Amino acid sequence: MGCEDGLVEGELFAEIGRVLLALWTKREMRIETEKILPQFSECMTVKDYAVLMKVLSCLPKKSESVVYCSMTSEQKEIYTDLVREFREVAANGDKINTGRLMQLRQIANHPLLYRKQYLDDHIVQIAKADYEPHCLCSPQMVVCGQKVEGASQPCSGLLDNYLVNFYVIFCRVDEGVEALSMWNVGFDPDHLAEDLAFRSDFSISQLCSKYTSTQQFCLDERIALESGKFKELDRLLPDIKRKGDKVLIFSQFTTMMDILEVYLRLRGHEYCRLDGSTPVMERYIF
Repeated sequence: MGCEDGLVEGELFAEIGRVLLALWTKREMRIETEKILPQFSECMTVKDYAVLMKVLSCLPKKSESVVYCSMTSEQKEIYTDLVREFREVAANGDKINTGRLMQLRQIANHPLLYRKQYLDDHIVQIAKADYEPHCLCSPQMVVCGQKVEGASQPCSGLLDNYLVNFYVIFCRVDEGVEALSMWNVGFDPDHLAEDLAFRSDFSISQLCSKYTSTQQFCLDERIALESGKFKELDRLLPDIKRKGDKVLIFSQFTTMMDILEVYLRLRGHEYCRLDGSTPVMERYIF
């Protein structure tokens, strides 16, 4: 699911479909079929194969079209700024990291895949949020990240990767604040800020939503609607749904699928998500 290029490994699936359909059509293509089909037969039972052939025989003629989506004004601004930055780097004779070039592709999919909304000052505030006394707003005790039952949830998740060993927050606010000032937990907000700086806007917002002391930094969900490709989906999906058809949307970016889920929920579209983490048995259900 997602909006990457419309198909995952499109050429491979097109080739497989063409060869399988040849079993029902031209005899001279059976030689080519025998070369490719064994690669997949080991993974298929006789029943699976029969179902596949039945489905393929019922498929309508495939037509392909490429739709070019205009970027939103925000996408275009971010994209242009990054291209300008790359040109300056190249002009200085420096090499551009391949990972940085991938950012252009991500921005073209959705601006939330890039960090633009969260400025450096915001990152520092988020990193320090869990270290403020207001986090100890109710009686609680946390030992090694585990809170006692009935205590309000602290933002221990933000700290987990930065603790030297153990940390203890005592039961009352005053005692807790004093304990934090005396206890050497090895937490450095600068390290956390450095980690957050490499995350996308969507990733940071999702992280902030998990903890009470950082929820104030969450982005408005409706920002997820602001993408050129999603604007195109706004145009296409209503007509497709009225016809009673179903849609498959693919993406190579897991985070793009996360954003797409927000989009579909806000637009009221029912969906099922399949990705690498989906259990095998659940995949058969779909």
